[in-house]
Amino acid sequence: MPPARNTLGKRLAVILCKRTSDGTKAKLSAGDRRTLLVGLPKGRFAGLSHQLLARLGANPQEEDGDRYVLGGITFVLLKASDCAFLLDAGILDASVVPEEWLLEIDLTCDSSRFEVHGRCGWIQASIAWLRPLGLQLTGQHGSLSVVTPFRGIAKSLISSEVSSSASVVHVLGSIEALVSALNVVGLDIVESGASARRYGLSVDVVRTNLDVVLATSAERPMTSELGNLVRLVLSAQEF
Repeated sequence: MPPARNTLGKRLAVILCKRTSDGTKAKLSAGDRRTLLVGLPKGRFAGLSHQLLARLGANPQEEDGDRYVLGGITFVLLKASDCAFLLDAGILDASVVPEEWLLEIDLTCDSSRFEVHGRCGWIQASIAWLRPLGLQLTGQHGSLSVVTPFRGIAKSLISSEVSSSASVVHVLGSIEALVSALNVVGLDIVESGASARRYGLSVDVVRTNLDVVLATSAERPMTSELGNLVRLVLSAQEF
């Protein structure tokens, strides 16, 4: 399940409190803030996020290298997964986020949680099963373990594509070495699949054409301020 809202709130409490003028703790609800808060993915997407910030003309904050300001908008560089979880928690007003993390939350919550406004064209990724050669997804005797960072996606696929007795083992980070060493099945996001094949793994694609997208929460009213923000980012990114 996605992290609890109060845990997610603490991750941005320091950033939000820096933006208050009277020194008191900032409210974490998006609707209570005077400025809009936008998440951008860092890690392997950091270079592309910085290019977007440069096109927007956002100014970095001297005391915090992960925070940029443009008028009444604050952009925060976050882990890709947090871009989705914090958007779902109502802390972010909008987010540029890898599409698989929106899908992960939708499937975990069994509802459509987001409104997608445009695709970035930053990547072309796929959801894929990773397995050692000779290990089959179905027809295995005994229980089968599926190692993955994406529990919601994995559980949605197990009943139709894997033995119903398979169990999902949630891990963080790269799984190729783990899948190879333990001789288990993995589910992950791949682009070319070259890294998995270097570990001698078979790559069985389930869904293609995943990208990084601009999204808002489906529960958040589309105010004029939020609409202007969406149009601003879309025009700068050239979606």
